[in-house]
Amino acid sequence: MFIIFTLINFVCYFLILKVGYIIFKNKYVFPFRLAEVFTLILSTIIFPILSLYFFNLVISIFIFLINFTFFVIFFFLLSMIYTSPRTKILIDIYEKKKINKIKYLKYYNENRIVNNRIKRFKTNNEIIIKKNSISLNNKTNRYTLLSLIIFVFQKMKTI
Repeated sequence: MFIIFTLINFVCYFLILKVGYIIFKNKYVFPFRLAEVFTLILSTIIFPILSLYFFNLVISIFIFLINFTFFVIFFFLLSMIYTSPRTKILIDIYEKKKINKIKYLKYYNENRIVNNRIKRFKTNNEIIIKKNSISLNNKTNRYTLLSLIIFVFQKMKTI
């Protein structure tokens, strides 16, 4: 019964995530997309309560942990899909079966990749663009995590 409940939980988690992406599109609060946070909150409220009703407290705690694990798995998989140019190219090739390299390089090149990322940052108000200058939007406190990540990445590059 627990395995069936967990499978239902997974399917519902996926469906809630799909609905979240329809509602919130690709908006995010660095580093999480709103759809992913919405799904985590909703699923960690609904399913542990249901499991407490049908099972017991221990199972309810497991279900909570399982939903949090789903969140981590989907976060990393979707982040890889949305941010990796290599993944984008592989998905395009898979969907079209065969791609003309010359046409594809005109369509998907360095400028498009950089412009897509800048557009994503600008949409979420993470950067400020003035003329030809780009800077971080430091007017909010949410960039403490971004600062930490930048610090860690800079230190990792020195290794």
